Amino acid sequence: MRLQRLATRRQHADKGRRLHRGVVPRRCPQCGTRTVDDLSYGRTDRAAERVKRELSDVLQRKVKDPRLRDCLVSRVRMSPDMQVAWVSLSVWPEDIRPDVLQALSRASGFLRREVGRRLSLRHSPELRFEFDDGTSNLLDMDQLLKDADMGPDEAHGEDGEDGEEE
Repeated sequence: MRLQRLATRRQHADKGRRLHRGVVPRRCPQCGTRTVDDLSYGRTDRAAERVKRELSDVLQRKVKDPRLRDCLVSRVRMSPDMQVAWVSLSVWPEDIRPDVLQALSRASGFLRREVGRRLSLRHSPELRFEFDDGTSNLLDMDQLLKDADMGPDEAHGEDGEDGEEE
């Protein structure tokens, strides 16, 4: 009986080694920093991706408040114990951010409950919302490029075509 338990333990240990063989971080040959391959994508990262997908779906399909339909979930970060999810939202135009924040605070319980129902986690994470400034920076750069004196002749060549000659 004891030998049988010992053999079973060895089988489980071998199975664990086989499953986690590709998870070991490797070092970059050029700089020596640790790199992570796709197999070591952590549990919190996978949960954050699922929260992002489900929250985006809930915001687009289930929420009745029109202020929240224009929100784009750009990123979700999870705490290591997966009790808190920091949700980065992109909202355009920026002058409606206070209204969106008020609507999010009113709908946070509904959003947490809907996301929790769709995920198979023991506890649904507390959603903390923050605004993502990355898209506003892109829009500012786009506006700067538009303000620059780049006419169609300068952008595509002298004759205004895409460089194709007939």
